[in-house]
Amino acid sequence: MKTCKLPLRPWRGEPNVDDDIKRIESFGKRNSASDGEREAAAYLANLASASASEVHIQKFAVHPKTYSGVMLFAATCAILSYASYFFSTLVSLLLLTAGILPCLITRVLLSRFFDVIFSSGESQNVYALKRCAGEVKRRIILVSRYGADGEHFIEARRKKFCALCRAIGAIGLVYLFAINVARWALVGGIGAGIAQGGTLAAGLAGIVFAPVWGMAYFFERSDDEGEQLCGALALVYALDSLKDVKFENTEVGVLLAGSGEVGARGEMAFADEFCDDGVESVAFIMNVPCKSGRFEVLCAGGKNGDDDMARLVLGAAKAAGLNANVRKSAFEHPESRVFSRAGIRSVQIEGIEDSRDLAGGDHDGIEAGYMFALEIVGKFCGEANFEFSSAEQSFESNDTNDSHNDEE
Repeated sequence: MKTCKLPLRPWRGEPNVDDDIKRIESFGKRNSASDGEREAAAYLANLASASASEVHIQKFAVHPKTYSGVMLFAATCAILSYASYFFSTLVSLLLLTAGILPCLITRVLLSRFFDVIFSSGESQNVYALKRCAGEVKRRIILVSRYGADGEHFIEARRKKFCALCRAIGAIGLVYLFAINVARWALVGGIGAGIAQGGTLAAGLAGIVFAPVWGMAYFFERSDDEGEQLCGALALVYALDSLKDVKFENTEVGVLLAGSGEVGARGEMAFADEFCDDGVESVAFIMNVPCKSGRFEVLCAGGKNGDDDMARLVLGAAKAAGLNANVRKSAFEHPESRVFSRAGIRSVQIEGIEDSRDLAGGDHDGIEAGYMFALEIVGKFCGEANFEFSSAEQSFESNDTNDSHNDEE
């Protein structure tokens, strides 16, 4: 097995992370299907082309407003359904069903069925591939995003509060359904009539959920540029350090997905075109490298609950000097679901603390993601081990790039 010596922070020499960040930020907002997103994709593709065997800019149609639009529609229907409860259970149940179904189809099943209702645009993925010397027996795909559709303003700062609001909102929908069914059973017929007595009291108690549903209208959007750019650059720099490392039977791909925050649309487009050649592939989704070096490995049921995958990632974290723990979840994350459907085992890796201040010169998030990605490649392919030399030693020499891959 080869041992490859890599500098701890190669981007402090060439390429220069500050220059890359400033350049990408100069393109403006990187919302889905925007000019800023397109220019950022072209810039990242150019960076990756220096070390990849081939780089694809995959263009695809996207409907950016669908993902948030169905949620606002569901909130509207929930409020109208609650108001209708006091007069007609049939109307209330129809409104509740009309609101929930599009949300489930779009956000849970990740269907593009309702996309045609909303305006379209063109987005793009950047897929850089490092081919191997011999027969392709396995492929590792490192996945991140480069766009910046962002999170809700409140969510970006109060994640636990927003998670609680979602849970309360969901409980409210179940409660509304239950009291409608109960009232219909009592009233009979088509469930018409003014609520009275116990049914009126049950309806009035449900008013505690109405403000939570209404909050969907008052979230502001905030470009979450730091965390997305952090993951994308970390993977591009990792690929650069692999430039002269020769793999016999392992291909390494880096997917920088566009329009990820509007329903994993970039990952879906990638799966449609690139995931059908029969090669054993594994995807590691690294959206938010963490400046504190603390990560969670998110595993769910089905293929994503693979214990071997979790052990591999934890071993890579230890080798890179990072802290990681496995957290089981009831459901797969959207990106993982996309890869599972395409027959690709995948695991989601998230930083416990986000890196949001990259423009201020804090590169720790990129460094952590860079080292993590390289160790994952080494663990998965079994063809190379990586040793990180110190940053100071790396830049005493003018021949920095040549020192990336010296073999011991």
